[in-house]
Amino acid sequence: MTQGRVMEKKFGIKRGIKDGKLETAKAMIKDNVKFEIIERYTGLRREEINKLCAEKV
Repeated sequence: MTQGRVMEKKFGIKRGIKDGKLETAKAMIKDNVKFEIIERYTGLRREEINKLCAEKV
């Protein structure tokens, strides 16, 4: 596998992990979980969580 392919694969894995965290946060927001708990369990920053709220999950 070339170095470019390895980099693409690593990026894809990281993107998938991030997407999973965002989906988890969306579900937690729908269940009215406090932001502090969402931050703790997803590792997302408050700004990212606020953005999800603004998107009307």
